[in-house]
Amino acid sequence: MGKISEQIRAFLAIDIDEHLFDKIREIQDSLIQIKDDLRLVPLENIHITLEFLGNLPPSMVDEISRIMQVISLEPFNLEFKGVGIFNPKFIRVVWIGTGDGSKNAISLAEDLKKRLKTLGVRITKKRFTPHATIARVKSKRNTRELARSIQELSEIKIGTMMVTSFKLKKSELRPRGPIYTDLKIRQLEPLQ
Repeated sequence: MGKISEQIRAFLAIDIDEHLFDKIREIQDSLIQIKDDLRLVPLENIHITLEFLGNLPPSMVDEISRIMQVISLEPFNLEFKGVGIFNPKFIRVVWIGTGDGSKNAISLAEDLKKRLKTLGVRITKKRFTPHATIARVKSKRNTRELARSIQELSEIKIGTMMVTSFKLKKSELRPRGPIYTDLKIRQLEPLQ
């Protein structure tokens, strides 16, 4: 049992800029009107997960940091647009998608996956689709109405941000929701 407590639940992510928060809050508020038992993701916790790493020994943090440092990518603009769900028959999360700049985010995630494999880290096999979860669905009640509203928001423009870093984050699960802590930050620099 002592082994689990020594582990760190971690993931690699791009944080969402604060200047997008007002528009995201507006969308969250409109969704909660339709389905009042949604659990909204706090604005400061909204991010794009590049790779969920699961439970890792603390000794892996420095190894993952070294991988983060060798990634070759310049800062890039990333557009956020559209609200979506993965499965209309069983809605678990509501997310905002990306537009222009998605290829850069995909390239970053795929490069990280390839390099993490060399460490023996268990990585997801699914193809990476950049998105940021904004709400979690707690019950099946009103899901048809929710799906209809999400369809109406499928093309909504949210805004664009400059991606200048990505992070290794620790996730501590708590009854009121997870607490995220930055463990390592990789600043993106223009290539020379």
